[in-house]
Amino acid sequence: MDSTKLLQFGVSNPTGIDVDVIFEQIGDSVFTIGQNTAEIQSRDTMWFDVEFAPLYEQNYFGEIIVNLGENTDTIYLFGIGKLCPLGFSAEPLVITPNGDGFYDSTVFTFPLRENNKVEIFAQNLSLTKELESSDIRIIWDGTDNYNNPCPAGPYIFIAKENNKIVGKGIIVLVR
Repeated sequence: MDSTKLLQFGVSNPTGIDVDVIFEQIGDSVFTIGQNTAEIQSRDTMWFDVEFAPLYEQNYFGEIIVNLGENTDTIYLFGIGKLCPLGFSAEPLVITPNGDGFYDSTVFTFPLRENNKVEIFAQNLSLTKELESSDIRIIWDGTDNYNNPCPAGPYIFIAKENNKIVGKGIIVLVR
């Protein structure tokens, strides 16, 4: 499952002769047109595909310039990316939450925006942190349920989506 969408637009040839159409793409490369040129028969309409494959959750803008004989039209493209990962992941599995911006937290990514939950246990199997969200991302920053820094060591995590286990593993916290 991903967030790729296929859009279509039509180009009509109102003239009495066949014409060549040339497409020029401008803007974000997440918009991909299936072809750069086409020949449209007299008094016919052709449909063209534009694939929208966003990489991040952000707004995207683009344009397709349609050159039809001596006429030029612009198709404005706008899309909002929604990240839809293929499966569960937890990265990185070794964290150093010291505020330097490198490996300060583990990001748990779920495939669906559902009732997502991560439980983190200490070595003695006591529940250290419980995180819940309906977003696809949950972040653990190395703190316990009271937001106190956890001591260095291994921590076990269990990730659930709608109360079904989708991932489990060990995170090593280094101080």
